[in-house]
Amino acid sequence: MLHIPRWFPHRDDPMLGLFVKNHVASLAGKCKNSILYLHFVESQERVFQIEQSNEDDVFSCIAYIRKSNCKLGLNQLINAARYFKAFRRCYRIVKQWAGQPDLTHVHVLTRPAIPALWLKYFHGIPYLISEHWSRYFPGHNDFKGVIRKFITRMAIKKSKALICVSESLYKAMNAHGLYHKRHFTVPNVVDTTLFKPAEEAVLNEVTKLIHISCFEDKSKNISGLLKAIQALRSEGVRLFVDFVGDGPDKSNLENLAQQLGLTENEVRFHGLLMPELVKSKLQQADYLIQTSHYETFSTVVAESLACGVPVISTRVGIFPEIFNPGIGIAIQSTEPDEIAKSIALAINTRGSYNKKAMTEIANKLFSNESVGETLVSIYTDALLK
Repeated sequence: MLHIPRWFPHRDDPMLGLFVKNHVASLAGKCKNSILYLHFVESQERVFQIEQSNEDDVFSCIAYIRKSNCKLGLNQLINAARYFKAFRRCYRIVKQWAGQPDLTHVHVLTRPAIPALWLKYFHGIPYLISEHWSRYFPGHNDFKGVIRKFITRMAIKKSKALICVSESLYKAMNAHGLYHKRHFTVPNVVDTTLFKPAEEAVLNEVTKLIHISCFEDKSKNISGLLKAIQALRSEGVRLFVDFVGDGPDKSNLENLAQQLGLTENEVRFHGLLMPELVKSKLQQADYLIQTSHYETFSTVVAESLACGVPVISTRVGIFPEIFNPGIGIAIQSTEPDEIAKSIALAINTRGSYNKKAMTEIANKLFSNESVGETLVSIYTDALLK
C-alpha cells in the first residue's frame, strides 16, 4: 500500500493529520505500508528537502518544498511543477524500499489525487480515496473553483472506492455532485489501550463537563456553549466545565467567558494537553460536551465513549449515526437555550449510564483492530475488481 495524504504529522506540526497516521497504524501486520507526503514551506535553503524514516515497519518519505515567491505571477505554475517533481523523487525512493505498490490510498482531496491519477494511467496502479475534510458542509462552504471541482469529480470517478469517516460527510459531498457507487464509512481510530475507563469510580461534587476541540468558533460553536453555561448559572445551576485545546479563537473565547462573568470556579481553559492528560481529564468528567455546527467525524466523541464517559452533543459527525439513549444526550440545535436544556437534563441523569456498554461500542467500532480489518477488506475488494 502506498498512502498519499494531504495532511500528515511532520517536523513543523506533529499533530496535523494524526488521524491519517492512525489509520495507517491500524494496518500493521495486515499489509506493507509506505507514506509519501509532500509539504510546502515558506522558506528553506534548498527547494527540496527529503526526510526518510522506517518506524513501526511503515516507511515514510516526506518532501519539504519551498514555495515560489516569483514576482511575475507564475507562483501557482511553479509550485505545481515543484510538487510533481518532488513526488517523482519520493516515489523512486519508496519504490526502492517496497517495490511497486499494488494500490494507492489517497487521504484527503484534492491535491494528492493528481499523483494517484498519474500512477494509475502510467503505471497501472489503481487507487482509492479517503475523505476527512469539512469543506463540503454548508457552514464551511470552502469547496470552490471550477478547476478544483472538475479534478475532484474526475478523481472520485476514476477511483476504486470512496471512503468517508461519517455518513454525514458523504451526504455533504453528494450536495456538490460527488458520488461513488462503492462508498464506505470507515471511522477514525481511537487508541483503546490508552482511552479506557478509570480504575476507580469518580464522584464529583457538582456536574463536571469537558469540552475538547481546536477552538475555531465558526464550526465548534464554543461561544454558544459559554452563553448556555451563563444562562444556567443565572438560574442557580451549579456546573463546572474544563476546556481543553488551542486554536485561532481561544483568546477571544477566554475574553467572552470573562465578559459573561464566568469564573474559574465554573470554567477553566487548559490549552493543549498530551494524550495521557486528555485521557485523565476525560476520566474525571461526568460528560463530554460538543456543540459544533458541523463535524466530519469527531474523534473526541469516540475517545469519550472508550473512557466510559457519556456525551452531550449536537447531531454532527459520527454522533447521530451511533446515538442511542445509553451513550448520552442529543442537543436538538446549536442555540444556547437548547444547549442549556440538554445540560440541565444531563445533570438530572448523571450517573445513570453503563460505562461498560459504552466502552464495548468504542472497541467494536473504533479500535485499531476493527478499523484495520475494515480497510483491508476494502483494499482486497478493490484489487479483485
